[in-house]
Amino acid sequence: MKYVLTALLFILGFTFNASAEMETDGFSNAVTITTAGSSVSHATDCTGLTATTGTICYEIDADVFYVCEPSAGDCDTAGEWKVNAYMRLSGDTMTGTLDSLAITVAADSTHAIGEDATRYAEIFADSIDIGATGASGVITSPAEAMLATVDMRLTGPAITVGSGTGLTVNDAGSIRHEIYKVTLDYTGLSAAATTAKHTIATLPAGMKIVGVIADTTTKYIGGAISAVTLAVGVDSGNVDEFIEEHDVFAAAIVVGDADVDLGSGLIAATMVSGGYIDWASTTVVSAIIVSTSADTDALTQGSTTYYLETVQVK
Repeated sequence: MKYVLTALLFILGFTFNASAEMETDGFSNAVTITTAGSSVSHATDCTGLTATTGTICYEIDADVFYVCEPSAGDCDTAGEWKVNAYMRLSGDTMTGTLDSLAITVAADSTHAIGEDATRYAEIFADSIDIGATGASGVITSPAEAMLATVDMRLTGPAITVGSGTGLTVNDAGSIRHEIYKVTLDYTGLSAAATTAKHTIATLPAGMKIVGVIADTTTKYIGGAISAVTLAVGVDSGNVDEFIEEHDVFAAAIVVGDADVDLGSGLIAATMVSGGYIDWASTTVVSAIIVSTSADTDALTQGSTTYYLETVQVK
C-alpha cells in the first residue's frame, strides 16, 4: 500500500523531491522509489535505498551524488548505485580520463600541473608556449631528457622547407642547441695515483660540442701535493681535446673563454664544421687531473664547474 511518508522519512533522514513516489512493503523500514528519474537525498547512505533506473540520490554527509544503474529490475543492492561522474568544484579526485575543451587556469603563474614527485609521463601538443606572459618561452631541462622527449620548433622566422619530386622533409627545424652544466669536486678525482679522471658527460652519436668552459671556483691543494693541472677531453682519446692542461693549484681560474685555452677539437684552426662531432658513436667527456709530489687522494679541496655547449645534429 502507498502512503504519504513525510513525517516518517524526516525521522529516518530521507528527503525527496515532489515528483518522487514512494511505497513501503508494510513489514520493514525499506523505502522504494517508484518514479523513474526522480531525485532524492539521504543523510548518510544513498546505497541503502531501493530505486528505479535513473534515480539520483544526494548523500549529504559525504557530499556525493549517486545514480541508480541496476543490472536488472531496480537498484536493490549497494553496488548498483554508481557515484555520479560529475565532480565537485573542489575536493574531488579524478581517476579516469578527462575529455575536455579548453582548460584555463584561475590565476597567472600560480598553479601547477602535476607535482615534483608525481609527474605526467608525456605531453602531446602542436605547440608549447612557455615563460612569463608576453615573454619568449624558455625550457630548462637535463640534456638527455630534452633530446629524448622534446621536439621544439620555432614559431617565428623559420626555414621554408623544400618540396618537389624525390624530396622528403625529415625535420622542418627543431631546436637542439643546449648548455649542459655540471660540477665536480676533488672527491670525484681521488685516486692512489698522480693521474685521475672522471666522466662528466656522455653525448649521443651525432651531437656536436661547440664550446667548453671549465670554471675552477676552488683551487686544488692538499697534503704534500706541490702542483695540480686539469684538462678536459675524450675519455678514450686525446685527454685535452676540449680544454688544454692548465694550472688549478695556484688559484681559482676560468678557462675556455679564450681560443688559447682550447684543445685541438675546438680551436678554430682544427675543429670540424664549427665544433667536435662523432657521427657514429657516443662521446665520453672526462675531466683529467694530474698532481705532483703526491697522489690525488691527498687533495683536501678543489671544485670545478663545467659548461658544455652542444648541438644535436643527427
